[in-house]
Amino acid sequence: MRIFVCEFLTGGGMRAEPLPGEAVAEALLLRTVLVHDLESVPGLSVTVAQDDRLGAGDGIMAAVGEGVDPRAAWRALSADADLVWPLSRDASRTAALVGAFRACGRRVIGHRAEALELLSAPDRLTAALTAAGIPADPNARGDALSLSVLARSDGLAVLALHHRHLAADGRLAAMTIGAAAERSGPFASLALSVVRAVPGLSGLFDIDICRTPDGPCVTAISPGLALSYVGLHKSLGVNPVAFLPDFIRNGRPPQMPHLPQPVAIELKLRA
Repeated sequence: MRIFVCEFLTGGGMRAEPLPGEAVAEALLLRTVLVHDLESVPGLSVTVAQDDRLGAGDGIMAAVGEGVDPRAAWRALSADADLVWPLSRDASRTAALVGAFRACGRRVIGHRAEALELLSAPDRLTAALTAAGIPADPNARGDALSLSVLARSDGLAVLALHHRHLAADGRLAAMTIGAAAERSGPFASLALSVVRAVPGLSGLFDIDICRTPDGPCVTAISPGLALSYVGLHKSLGVNPVAFLPDFIRNGRPPQMPHLPQPVAIELKLRA
């Protein structure tokens, strides 16, 4: 099975503009780890779109050069793939990528359209969560945490809890990935409530949480893989993508994972 990984920033989405250095470095890190995990699954092979300013890469890279329409290049690459995995940390970009590939009849790994539409509108997302009885506020203050979640049609698993260390300007400076398991109790209940309140959430994603004196408050939901994925495999000791049902041609997907306690992994992004 061939997987086309289409990460917006590194895959040529900004080929006509200067590349944002820090954001591209983080996107490359995430994409590299994902590709390694995919190639570790028996029967999977990977193709990756690559902005040619980032170098030639290896044999799995398909260059997007100057003057090339990246979306046309992506459509052509997706035609040779069994599955497309669009990546962007921006919900609106993710929604556009997923929508474009699905409009071409491609099988896509990611949230359904109705979920991505809601994630692209923070005010509407907050209103939907609040209406479901879930405390939600993008501007909440307190301990910054996130939950890595695997959502499938047969259930939900909280993979690990992470500590997000924010700089003075509010940007993410570092993470402690796998700081705790938190697979039962209030955080697991919160994750289940979020998935019920936002129909169409699917696969691997993060729920950002602020721990306040009044309890946990949801601040955001990632439109797909979040940066915590960079250390998730190492923290858990198992490959998270192996449990995605998208890669099963015949038969039943593997059971939801019974995971060991995570090992804390420190990820430093900036001083």
